[in-house]
Amino acid sequence: MHPDLKIALDYAHFIAQGYGCSDVDPLVPYTGHFHLRQGANKQLQARWEEGEIDFVEVVGNLQEAGYDGYLTLEYEHEPGWMDMDKVDVMTETIKMRNTVKPLLGGK
Repeated sequence: MHPDLKIALDYAHFIAQGYGCSDVDPLVPYTGHFHLRQGANKQLQARWEEGEIDFVEVVGNLQEAGYDGYLTLEYEHEPGWMDMDKVDVMTETIKMRNTVKPLLGGK
């Protein structure tokens, strides 16, 4: 209920648990920090081609809600934890950057 209190939002955490993007969208207006990482059902971190998150739509939702914070690319290499070492961090970060940057006017 405090107007300055915001959440850190990472769609991948929800998608990995079986939620859909439409289930997460209502949280966008309460977001103060945003993580960009592709995810899929039972996969906290997925390859771009295997992911279930439409980041063009998600970034559009953020812009529509007036979000003016940072977008953080959050791919991690974490051996032994949730298969986080099964995705090439650099390749997936570049794919995400190349998708999102034009949506932000090259920022």
